[in-house]
Amino acid sequence: MRVCGAPAYLKAKGTPRTVDALSRHECLGFSLHGRVMPWRLRDGAKVRQLSPGRRIVVNSGEALIDLALGGVGLAWVCDFMMARARRSGELVEVLEESACEETPIHVLSLPARRVLPKVRAFIEFVAAELAGSGVDWRSPDSN
Repeated sequence: MRVCGAPAYLKAKGTPRTVDALSRHECLGFSLHGRVMPWRLRDGAKVRQLSPGRRIVVNSGEALIDLALGGVGLAWVCDFMMARARRSGELVEVLEESACEETPIHVLSLPARRVLPKVRAFIEFVAAELAGSGVDWRSPDSN
């Protein structure tokens, strides 16, 4: 998970240089099942959990990215969600040294069973989305 913002936002509000500096920024919230998810950021040797502001909270990752792209505030998002916008310069990662490890995404199936076409289509869709993100999405035995 990484913190990012649009160049226009950073130009107007400044670039935070420390985790504590985030308290002076519009930190966009993400809600899951009615609960605003805390931001987990590395601060030196420890990992801190910060509560983003409650002024702007969405329950869609796409909406979160759209708000960040629009210069509304800073977003805490997965690498793959921001990868294209970061490569194009539309989003800039801030506090790079504070990024925490990703939460893994797993797709499991029994080896002796045929994978249903719907499940295969989902796996192929996710693989295609992650392929251009720079995230290593394959398991060691998928090569």
